[in-house]
Amino acid sequence: MRMKGKKYIFDTKDCWSLTDTLNPILSAALIKYKSELIRLRDEDHPFRGIPSGIGEYKEESDFEDIYQSWIDIVGEMVYAFSAEAPDYTGKWIEGTEHGKPADETTGSMFWDLIPKDPAAYNKFLVQTREHELRVVEGRQLFAKHYDNLWW
Repeated sequence: MRMKGKKYIFDTKDCWSLTDTLNPILSAALIKYKSELIRLRDEDHPFRGIPSGIGEYKEESDFEDIYQSWIDIVGEMVYAFSAEAPDYTGKWIEGTEHGKPADETTGSMFWDLIPKDPAAYNKFLVQTREHELRVVEGRQLFAKHYDNLWW
């Protein structure tokens, strides 16, 4: 991706995986947005950048909870676009050794993973699932609050 004047130009490689192209952009923008919310917090208006509907403001003491809720929501959005999936180092082997022969119609080989440490591998599976759920939730928050990302 590059800029030509004020226009974004995307190459074929940029569009092969829009996740790889857009995640760094969205992550950087959300990190900056969050830091600006924190910096501007005490300037002209205490609710600057906090959308309506984030908590219920009845008295002055409610502000801190509402503010922290919004900062936490933005933090989850940042995680969704910047966090790396858990990594596991195991021995990848050709699937035919485990009863998963190559797909004869496409010629594709199936591969399987033999964990070196089954307990570590199970922990990895749990961490991966938790990561995937958190990414989905963060992206849903981004979609829900997309029009609220301003101050």
